Amino acid sequence: MSEKHPTITTSGRGLNLFLAGSLRLVLWRSVISKAIKLSEALINDAATNGLAQHRSVPKQIEYWARIGKIADENPDLTLGFIKGILIGIEESKAGELSEYQFG
Repeated sequence: MSEKHPTITTSGRGLNLFLAGSLRLVLWRSVISKAIKLSEALINDAATNGLAQHRSVPKQIEYWARIGKIADENPDLTLGFIKGILIGIEESKAGELSEYQFG
């Protein structure tokens, strides 16, 4: 693997994104239904932010958890970079691919 070029591989239900050096994002698709207690403040924040981003309260909390987990595991990545990676993954799934020209 070239250290300058990120690569994406899939394995089972997981999606691995290998970045420069030893950075690696692992994204999993899984659905587990379980009741948990959340603070009213978190739920209200999720409702407000979810409306602005067209997400339900549970989906907004899942989004925050996903972003937070990735950021925690990769402290050198900026929030904007993480969001860009996630957008790129979704574009790739939708077939919106184009060759990147380095340099």
